[in-house]
Amino acid sequence: MRLIGRLAVLGFMTAVLFAAGTLAQGGDGRSDTATVTRRAARSAERTPRKPRRTYVRPARPRPVPMGRVALLVNEGESIIELRRIDAEGIQEIVKVPRNASSLIVRKLPAGLYLVIASKPGFFEEKREFEIEKGKRNRVDIVLRPKLAALTVSANVADARITIPKVGVFDAPVVKRLVEPGKYTIDVRRRGYHPAQVSVELRSPGSEEILKVILEPLRIDSVLDLATENVDRGNFAEALELTNEVLDLNAAHARANFVFGLIGFRRGDPASIAYFLKAVRNGIAARFPVRLLTDPPGGTLQNADLYIDRDGVRFRSDEKKGFDIFIKRSDIKILQPSKIDGLAGLDLIGASDFHGRPIEPHFTILSQNAESGPENGAFGCRRQAGPRTCTTDIDILFRLLSDWRSDAPPAG
Repeated sequence: MRLIGRLAVLGFMTAVLFAAGTLAQGGDGRSDTATVTRRAARSAERTPRKPRRTYVRPARPRPVPMGRVALLVNEGESIIELRRIDAEGIQEIVKVPRNASSLIVRKLPAGLYLVIASKPGFFEEKREFEIEKGKRNRVDIVLRPKLAALTVSANVADARITIPKVGVFDAPVVKRLVEPGKYTIDVRRRGYHPAQVSVELRSPGSEEILKVILEPLRIDSVLDLATENVDRGNFAEALELTNEVLDLNAAHARANFVFGLIGFRRGDPASIAYFLKAVRNGIAARFPVRLLTDPPGGTLQNADLYIDRDGVRFRSDEKKGFDIFIKRSDIKILQPSKIDGLAGLDLIGASDFHGRPIEPHFTILSQNAESGPENGAFGCRRQAGPRTCTTDIDILFRLLSDWRSDAPPAG
């Protein structure tokens, strides 16, 4: 019985092992090992799956502590450079406005800073300061000049201010930096008496403020000044002065004469209209000329020709008592002439000399006519610009002709 039991156990184990072998080979007797290997190869050829992304919330930035600074600068038009001392990359350049005592306010991260202020003519200034969280700091910057400062103005806004070795200005001079020393400043404006003011700037950093009061000229004074400029050949200045009077009164007799005189000195025939207006409004127009009395054998002398409403008058300081007046209606001959090729103007009329009737014969020559050293031949001194002896005589002839006929002025 014990033997039969062992045999039964052995048979069961043999059946189990047979069944296990059969399962390993498959039902058809083939091994499954190759199948598993091919599956693993195909699986390796596939693209591996990406791992699932996970969202990570970014950390919040830590707030930067901030503070404020107020920079007060005493000089306008200066340059402010702001630097961070304890960190890199923070820098700002500020151009200060023109007006002085400018206030510059900035909000900045807390830390140490350096401010540098500069301006031409001033010493550079540096200041260190600290910005603390939530606090406000004030930094005063006072620029010190290397030169002296000069301010000049007048009661007339567009007065011309001349400062020697500095310049000429048509507006007030404000804090002009100049070398220390003495200055004589000239201030003038058309229609006002010119003024000169002296000032001494003793040292660098000193400052002088000058206010110059110009007194207005009367009309006669303006025209006196215009006439002086005509005599000096400064026609542009004379023209501006005369125009100021004519703008107020276009019929002003003397202003019209001075305006005409400017044109006459330039050889401009347009001056005739102004001379006629001046004479019609009551002035005696005066022209320096040279006279040849009783030509051709007379003498050449300096004289003044006056033209007024009623007639012409000849006066000369070179001959005592020489003062001859010829009424407009008593002029008999008025015509151009030539002496040695020089343009002249013959005038013959009826007059009297100390109660005795006379018939003077004048040859009028330009103020610039002269007799030569040889044979007494006549010539003309050279003049700058278009004026010549011929233009002088042409203008006088046309003026006297229009005046005699009372013709309206040309133009």
